[in-house]
Amino acid sequence: MRRNIIGFLLAVVIVGRRFQVASAVIMLVILLTGCATTIETAPFQLFSQTVEYTGKTMDKVIHTTGDLFKDEFIRDFAANSDTQLSELKLKTTGDLSREIRQDSLPLFMQIGQSRVALILLNEALNSYAELLLQLANDKLLTPKMFSQLEKSLNRSVTTVFKTLIPEQKTVVPEILSQTAGDLMRHYLESKRRSYLVEAIRENHHNIEAYSMLVREIVLKCRNDIKRYYTNETARMSEQWVVATKADKQKDREKLARAMVALNTQFINTLDLLEALDNAYAALPMANADLAIAVELPGTTLANLERFQQASRLIKALQQ
Repeated sequence: MRRNIIGFLLAVVIVGRRFQVASAVIMLVILLTGCATTIETAPFQLFSQTVEYTGKTMDKVIHTTGDLFKDEFIRDFAANSDTQLSELKLKTTGDLSREIRQDSLPLFMQIGQSRVALILLNEALNSYAELLLQLANDKLLTPKMFSQLEKSLNRSVTTVFKTLIPEQKTVVPEILSQTAGDLMRHYLESKRRSYLVEAIRENHHNIEAYSMLVREIVLKCRNDIKRYYTNETARMSEQWVVATKADKQKDREKLARAMVALNTQFINTLDLLEALDNAYAALPMANADLAIAVELPGTTLANLERFQQASRLIKALQQ
Protein backbone atom coordinates (compact mmCIF):
# COMPACT_ATOMS: atom_id res chain seq x y z
CA MET A 1 0.00 0.00 0.00
CA ARG A 2 2.78 2.33 0.98
CA ARG A 3 4.65 1.59 -2.29
CA ASN A 4 1.52 2.36 -4.31
CA ILE A 5 1.11 5.76 -2.63
CA ILE A 6 4.78 6.63 -3.24
CA GLY A 7 4.46 5.52 -6.87
CA PHE A 8 1.36 7.64 -7.32
CA LEU A 9 3.08 10.74 -5.87
CA LEU A 10 6.10 10.23 -8.14
CA ALA A 11 3.80 9.95 -11.13
CA VAL A 12 2.10 13.22 -10.17
CA VAL A 13 5.48 14.98 -9.88
CA ILE A 14 6.63 13.64 -13.24
CA VAL A 15 3.39 14.62 -14.98
CA GLY A 16 3.51 18.04 -13.31
CA ARG A 17 7.08 18.61 -14.48
CA ARG A 18 6.20 17.53 -18.00
CA PHE A 19 3.28 19.92 -18.00
CA GLN A 20 5.58 22.77 -16.85
CA VAL A 21 8.10 21.90 -19.54
CA ALA A 22 5.37 21.82 -22.17
CA SER A 23 4.04 25.17 -20.99
CA ALA A 24 7.52 26.65 -21.08
CA VAL A 25 8.04 25.38 -24.62
CA ILE A 26 4.73 26.91 -25.74
CA MET A 27 5.62 30.26 -24.14
CA LEU A 28 9.08 30.16 -25.75
CA VAL A 29 7.53 29.56 -29.17
CA ILE A 30 5.16 32.48 -28.61
CA LEU A 31 8.01 34.78 -27.61
CA LEU A 32 10.19 33.71 -30.52
CA THR A 33 7.51 34.07 -33.17
CA GLY A 34 6.13 37.32 -31.76
CA CYS A 35 2.78 36.63 -33.41
CA ALA A 36 0.68 34.82 -30.86
CA THR A 37 -2.28 37.14 -31.40
CA THR A 38 -3.65 39.10 -34.33
CA ILE A 39 -2.60 42.76 -34.37
CA GLU A 40 -5.39 45.13 -33.38
CA THR A 41 -5.86 47.40 -36.40
CA ALA A 42 -8.06 50.08 -34.74
CA PRO A 43 -5.08 52.27 -33.63
CA PHE A 44 -3.62 52.08 -37.13
CA GLN A 45 -6.94 53.05 -38.68
CA LEU A 46 -7.26 56.01 -36.31
CA PHE A 47 -3.71 57.15 -37.07
CA SER A 48 -4.29 56.91 -40.83
CA GLN A 49 -7.60 58.80 -40.72
CA THR A 50 -6.20 61.57 -38.51
CA VAL A 51 -3.13 62.02 -40.70
CA GLU A 52 -5.32 62.34 -43.78
CA TYR A 53 -7.71 64.87 -42.22
CA THR A 54 -4.91 67.03 -40.79
CA GLY A 55 -3.15 67.13 -44.14
CA LYS A 56 -6.30 68.19 -45.99
CA THR A 57 -6.94 71.00 -43.50
CA MET A 58 -3.36 72.22 -43.83
CA ASP A 59 -3.84 72.39 -47.58
CA LYS A 60 -7.01 74.49 -47.18
CA VAL A 61 -5.26 76.96 -44.87
CA ILE A 62 -2.28 77.38 -47.20
CA HIS A 63 -4.64 77.87 -50.17
CA THR A 64 -6.65 80.53 -48.29
CA THR A 65 -3.47 82.32 -47.21
CA GLY A 66 -2.24 82.41 -50.80
CA ASP A 67 -5.53 83.92 -51.97
CA LEU A 68 -5.30 86.68 -49.34
CA PHE A 69 -1.84 87.73 -50.49
CA LYS A 70 -2.84 87.46 -54.14
CA ASP A 71 -5.67 89.96 -53.63
CA GLU A 72 -3.38 92.23 -51.62
CA PHE A 73 -0.67 92.11 -54.28
CA ILE A 74 -3.04 92.93 -57.16
CA ARG A 75 -4.70 95.79 -55.25
CA ASP A 76 -1.39 97.38 -54.22
CA PHE A 77 0.14 96.95 -57.66
CA ALA A 78 -2.84 98.54 -59.42
CA ALA A 79 -3.08 101.37 -56.88
CA ASN A 80 0.47 102.51 -57.65
CA SER A 81 0.34 104.67 -60.78
CA ASP A 82 4.10 104.37 -61.26
CA THR A 83 4.01 100.59 -61.87
CA GLN A 84 4.23 99.04 -65.32
CA LEU A 85 2.51 95.83 -66.40
CA SER A 86 5.87 94.55 -67.66
CA GLU A 87 7.02 94.43 -64.04
CA LEU A 88 4.77 91.41 -63.55
CA LYS A 89 6.76 89.42 -66.09
CA LEU A 90 8.69 86.55 -64.52
CA LYS A 91 12.46 87.00 -64.29
CA THR A 92 14.45 83.99 -65.45
CA THR A 93 18.06 82.94 -65.72
CA GLY A 94 17.57 80.60 -68.65
CA ASP A 95 14.87 78.23 -69.77
CA LEU A 96 11.51 79.66 -68.64
CA SER A 97 10.11 76.35 -67.44
CA ARG A 98 13.13 75.48 -65.32
CA GLU A 99 14.94 78.55 -64.06
CA ILE A 100 12.43 81.05 -62.70
CA ARG A 101 14.19 83.13 -60.06
CA GLN A 102 12.57 82.55 -56.68
CA ASP A 103 13.26 86.11 -55.53
CA SER A 104 11.23 87.42 -58.45
CA LEU A 105 8.05 85.65 -57.38
CA PRO A 106 5.35 87.51 -55.41
CA LEU A 107 4.66 86.12 -51.96
CA PHE A 108 1.37 84.51 -53.00
CA MET A 109 3.20 82.51 -55.70
CA GLN A 110 5.86 81.42 -53.23
CA ILE A 111 3.04 80.26 -50.94
CA GLY A 112 1.56 78.42 -53.90
CA GLN A 113 4.83 76.54 -54.40
CA SER A 114 4.90 75.65 -50.70
CA ARG A 115 1.35 74.36 -51.05
CA VAL A 116 2.38 72.02 -53.86
CA ALA A 117 5.26 70.72 -51.75
CA LEU A 118 2.97 70.23 -48.76
CA ILE A 119 0.47 68.30 -50.86
CA LEU A 120 3.26 65.93 -51.87
CA LEU A 121 4.50 65.65 -48.28
CA ASN A 122 1.02 64.88 -46.98
CA GLU A 123 0.47 62.34 -49.74
CA ALA A 124 3.71 60.65 -48.69
CA LEU A 125 2.68 60.64 -45.03
CA ASN A 126 -0.79 59.35 -45.94
CA SER A 127 0.88 56.54 -47.87
CA TYR A 128 3.12 55.80 -44.87
CA ALA A 129 0.12 55.64 -42.52
CA GLU A 130 -1.75 53.44 -45.00
CA LEU A 131 1.31 51.20 -45.31
CA LEU A 132 1.37 50.68 -41.54
CA LEU A 133 -2.35 49.87 -41.59
CA GLN A 134 -1.84 47.27 -44.30
CA LEU A 135 1.10 45.76 -42.41
CA ALA A 136 -1.06 45.47 -39.30
CA ASN A 137 -3.67 43.67 -41.41
CA ASP A 138 -1.28 41.20 -43.03
CA LYS A 139 -3.96 39.84 -45.38
CA LEU A 140 -3.77 42.97 -47.52
CA LEU A 141 -0.10 43.32 -48.36
CA THR A 142 2.33 41.13 -50.30
CA PRO A 143 6.13 41.59 -50.34
CA LYS A 144 5.95 42.77 -53.96
CA MET A 145 3.29 45.37 -53.15
CA PHE A 146 5.39 46.52 -50.19
CA SER A 147 8.47 47.10 -52.36
CA GLN A 148 6.44 49.21 -54.79
CA LEU A 149 4.95 51.31 -51.98
CA GLU A 150 8.37 51.80 -50.38
CA LYS A 151 9.89 53.15 -53.60
CA SER A 152 6.92 55.43 -54.24
CA LEU A 153 7.05 56.84 -50.70
CA ASN A 154 10.65 57.97 -50.74
CA ARG A 155 10.62 59.13 -54.36
CA SER A 156 7.84 61.64 -53.65
CA VAL A 157 9.58 62.91 -50.49
CA THR A 158 12.80 63.59 -52.42
CA THR A 159 10.77 65.62 -54.93
CA VAL A 160 9.27 67.63 -52.08
CA PHE A 161 12.61 68.64 -50.61
CA LYS A 162 13.90 69.71 -54.00
CA THR A 163 10.83 71.94 -54.35
CA LEU A 164 11.03 73.41 -50.86
CA ILE A 165 14.80 73.63 -50.56
CA PRO A 166 16.33 73.71 -54.06
CA GLU A 167 19.77 74.51 -52.65
CA GLN A 168 19.70 71.42 -50.39
CA LYS A 169 23.05 69.62 -50.76
CA THR A 170 22.89 67.04 -47.97
CA VAL A 171 21.02 63.76 -48.09
CA VAL A 172 17.35 64.50 -47.47
CA PRO A 173 15.50 62.53 -44.78
CA GLU A 174 13.02 60.00 -46.09
CA ILE A 175 9.56 59.21 -44.77
CA LEU A 176 10.65 55.57 -44.51
CA SER A 177 14.27 54.79 -43.62
CA GLN A 178 16.12 51.92 -45.27
CA THR A 179 16.46 50.09 -41.96
CA ALA A 180 12.77 50.47 -41.15
CA GLY A 181 11.89 49.23 -44.63
CA ASP A 182 14.08 46.14 -44.18
CA LEU A 183 12.47 45.39 -40.80
CA MET A 184 9.00 45.69 -42.32
CA ARG A 185 10.04 43.31 -45.07
CA HIS A 186 11.25 40.81 -42.45
CA TYR A 187 7.91 41.17 -40.70
CA LEU A 188 6.03 40.34 -43.89
CA GLU A 189 8.15 37.26 -44.44
CA SER A 190 8.16 35.92 -40.86
CA LYS A 191 5.02 37.46 -39.30
CA ARG A 192 7.05 38.18 -36.17
CA ARG A 193 5.47 41.22 -34.58
CA SER A 194 8.76 42.23 -33.00
CA TYR A 195 10.01 43.23 -36.46
CA LEU A 196 7.09 45.62 -36.95
CA VAL A 197 7.66 47.12 -33.49
CA GLU A 198 11.35 47.70 -34.29
CA ALA A 199 10.47 49.18 -37.70
CA ILE A 200 8.11 51.79 -36.24
CA ARG A 201 10.63 52.78 -33.57
CA GLU A 202 13.50 52.87 -36.04
CA ASN A 203 11.52 55.25 -38.24
CA HIS A 204 10.68 57.67 -35.42
CA HIS A 205 13.39 60.21 -36.30
CA ASN A 206 12.24 60.37 -39.92
CA ILE A 207 8.66 61.15 -38.91
CA GLU A 208 10.02 63.69 -36.43
CA ALA A 209 11.99 65.43 -39.20
CA TYR A 210 8.88 65.60 -41.38
CA SER A 211 6.85 67.01 -38.49
CA MET A 212 9.42 69.75 -37.85
CA LEU A 213 9.43 70.75 -41.52
CA VAL A 214 5.65 71.16 -41.63
CA ARG A 215 5.68 73.10 -38.33
CA GLU A 216 8.25 75.50 -39.79
CA ILE A 217 5.90 76.14 -42.71
CA VAL A 218 3.00 76.66 -40.29
CA LEU A 219 5.10 79.20 -38.39
CA LYS A 220 5.97 81.04 -41.60
CA CYS A 221 2.31 81.07 -42.53
CA ARG A 222 1.41 82.57 -39.15
CA ASN A 223 4.01 85.31 -39.56
CA ASP A 224 2.73 86.07 -43.08
CA ILE A 225 -0.84 86.33 -41.79
CA LYS A 226 0.29 88.75 -39.06
CA ARG A 227 2.04 90.91 -41.65
CA TYR A 228 -1.08 90.86 -43.82
CA TYR A 229 -3.21 91.96 -40.83
CA THR A 230 -0.81 94.82 -40.04
CA ASN A 231 -0.89 96.07 -43.63
CA GLU A 232 -4.67 95.80 -43.91
CA THR A 233 -5.36 97.63 -40.65
CA ALA A 234 -2.93 100.39 -41.66
CA ARG A 235 -4.71 100.81 -45.00
CA MET A 236 -8.13 100.88 -43.32
CA SER A 237 -6.92 103.45 -40.78
CA GLU A 238 -5.86 105.77 -43.60
CA GLN A 239 -9.24 105.35 -45.27
CA TRP A 240 -10.95 106.06 -41.95
CA VAL A 241 -9.15 109.39 -41.63
CA VAL A 242 -10.19 110.34 -45.16
CA ALA A 243 -13.83 109.35 -44.54
CA THR A 244 -13.88 111.23 -41.25
CA LYS A 245 -12.58 114.44 -42.81
CA ALA A 246 -15.16 114.14 -45.58
CA ASP A 247 -17.87 113.34 -43.02
CA LYS A 248 -18.91 110.22 -44.90
CA GLN A 249 -20.85 108.18 -42.37
CA LYS A 250 -21.57 105.30 -44.74
CA ASP A 251 -17.90 104.92 -45.61
CA ARG A 252 -17.02 104.87 -41.92
CA GLU A 253 -19.65 102.22 -41.27
CA LYS A 254 -18.36 100.15 -44.20
CA LEU A 255 -14.80 100.36 -42.87
CA ALA A 256 -15.91 99.43 -39.35
CA ARG A 257 -17.65 96.33 -40.68
CA ALA A 258 -14.59 95.45 -42.73
CA MET A 259 -12.36 95.81 -39.67
CA VAL A 260 -14.60 93.55 -37.57
CA ALA A 261 -14.63 90.96 -40.37
CA LEU A 262 -10.84 91.18 -40.68
CA ASN A 263 -10.41 90.70 -36.92
CA THR A 264 -12.65 87.63 -36.99
CA GLN A 265 -10.75 86.17 -39.94
CA PHE A 266 -7.39 86.94 -38.33
CA ILE A 267 -8.28 85.32 -34.97
CA ASN A 268 -9.86 82.25 -36.56
CA THR A 269 -6.92 81.70 -38.89
CA LEU A 270 -4.34 82.02 -36.11
CA ASP A 271 -6.34 79.63 -33.91
CA LEU A 272 -6.52 77.13 -36.74
CA LEU A 273 -2.79 77.42 -37.45
CA GLU A 274 -2.04 76.89 -33.76
CA ALA A 275 -4.23 73.78 -33.73
CA LEU A 276 -2.42 72.49 -36.82
CA ASP A 277 0.93 73.11 -35.16
CA ASN A 278 -0.23 71.14 -32.10
CA ALA A 279 -1.40 68.28 -34.32
CA TYR A 280 1.90 68.02 -36.18
CA ALA A 281 3.77 68.31 -32.87
CA ALA A 282 1.81 65.28 -31.61
CA LEU A 283 2.34 63.31 -34.83
CA PRO A 284 5.74 61.65 -34.08
CA MET A 285 4.71 60.33 -30.66
CA ALA A 286 1.36 59.16 -32.07
CA ASN A 287 3.39 57.16 -34.57
CA ALA A 288 5.49 55.78 -31.69
CA ASP A 289 2.30 54.66 -29.92
CA LEU A 290 1.61 52.26 -32.78
CA ALA A 291 4.65 50.23 -31.70
CA ILE A 292 3.14 50.00 -28.22
CA ALA A 293 -0.18 48.91 -29.73
CA VAL A 294 1.61 45.99 -31.40
CA GLU A 295 3.86 45.11 -28.48
CA LEU A 296 1.35 45.58 -25.64
CA PRO A 297 -2.21 45.20 -26.95
CA GLY A 298 -4.83 46.93 -24.84
CA THR A 299 -2.45 49.59 -23.49
CA THR A 300 -3.79 53.15 -23.33
CA LEU A 301 -2.28 55.10 -26.23
CA ALA A 302 -2.17 58.61 -24.76
CA ASN A 303 -0.15 60.18 -27.60
CA LEU A 304 -2.42 58.79 -30.29
CA GLU A 305 -5.41 60.12 -28.35
CA ARG A 306 -3.70 63.53 -28.12
CA PHE A 307 -3.19 63.52 -31.89
CA GLN A 308 -6.87 62.70 -32.42
CA GLN A 309 -7.96 65.43 -29.99
CA ALA A 310 -5.89 67.98 -31.91
CA SER A 311 -7.64 66.87 -35.08
CA ARG A 312 -11.04 67.22 -33.42
CA LEU A 313 -10.19 70.80 -32.40
CA ILE A 314 -9.20 71.58 -35.98
CA LYS A 315 -12.57 70.29 -37.15
CA ALA A 316 -14.42 72.31 -34.51
CA LEU A 317 -12.59 75.51 -35.49
CA GLN A 318 -13.74 75.11 -39.10
CA GLN A 319 -17.43 74.86 -38.22
